[in-house]
Amino acid sequence: MMRELLHAITTAQINNEPMRVSHLMRDPAHGTFPTISAKLKKLVDGGWVERRGDSSDKRSVLLEATPKTLEAFDSISNALDSL
Repeated sequence: MMRELLHAITTAQINNEPMRVSHLMRDPAHGTFPTISAKLKKLVDGGWVERRGDSSDKRSVLLEATPKTLEAFDSISNALDSL
């Protein structure tokens, strides 16, 4: 499930789309709110995801992939392209 969350967050960022926890909640495959929150905490603590305030909605938090995550996705993409 962590991989799916990280993929969703990174894909949204690459496509210049905002990603909020509420967006992740729309897909039942991501789990319940407590499950998503726990997984996001691990991703944040591991340096894979950052939480940022949303200037357009003070109640909301935006999720962004870190440079570490973007580098990993680039490496994976390059490896797959060479197949």
